Amino acid sequence: MPKIIHFIYSLSWILACLLLGKLLAHYVDILPASLYGMVFFAFALHLKWADANRIKDSIQWIVKNMSVCFVPAGVGLMSHVGLLKSHGLMMLLILLGTTLALITLVAYLSVKFIGDDT
Repeated sequence: MPKIIHFIYSLSWILACLLLGKLLAHYVDILPASLYGMVFFAFALHLKWADANRIKDSIQWIVKNMSVCFVPAGVGLMSHVGLLKSHGLMMLLILLGTTLALITLVAYLSVKFIGDDT
């Protein structure tokens, strides 16, 4: 099949999952709609509702060009350099602390529920 058909198929699945995520986020406002959509997309792939082979090329293209999405964040960082200078150390400590706490929690829960194989 032509690549354009695979791209339309991929885009249809992504947009459908995002729409489901938006609907769920409207009623259950805990997570952003895009995260709900990613969960729906992962389930669709896992349950083989969506054909991973048809989606693969489009997803690889999206990931390869994803850096364009981070340009606004970089501009935002540059426009708030003053805040980074005054609060940067505290932000770094919070980032490292929460990362360490999350890794510790995941390790603890995985040992508790999966078991220790060592």
